Amino acid sequence: WLYCRSFMPSILGLLAKKTLKSKFIFDTRGFWVNERKEYGNVKNPALFKFMKKIESSIIKNCDYLVVQTHKAQKEIISWGLLTSHQESKIVLLPNSLDLNKFESSYNAKLNLISHPGTIRFGYAGSLGTWYSEPIIKRFIQFVYKYSTSSEFIFLLNNSITEWKDFISEE
Repeated sequence: WLYCRSFMPSILGLLAKKTLKSKFIFDTRGFWVNERKEYGNVKNPALFKFMKKIESSIIKNCDYLVVQTHKAQKEIISWGLLTSHQESKIVLLPNSLDLNKFESSYNAKLNLISHPGTIRFGYAGSLGTWYSEPIIKRFIQFVYKYSTSSEFIFLLNNSITEWKDFISEE
């Protein structure tokens, strides 16, 4: 078995399946090809079409297809690449947190962070072109325009310099 997380490793998984008769798991972690087009990394229509053909072949030929949300599962099914029998190879592994599994004292500490009547927003991830910084900034500006009692909590793996650049840009 080969476990292939994302599009590029799954190309090798597909090749191994075809040449070595191995089995492979395609863990999508998003719609890689569409995301590349959306963020301007793939501008050539012929290249995009070629990448979509590879993606289709990966989806049709993988032994299991891992998705993180019900919406992603429905989206892939809507593409019509899989027979109704093949749809059962889609495995849902949600990427979420169940706060009920933590001690109540931990939950109480979380509530101390915010004041009553405050709307709190959180962002966990990275800053960079991949995550559409202009949209994040417009959202923050919109919220502050209509709610001065809002709080934003950012959990980033970027350097402090990158963070300062992000918040100081107009």
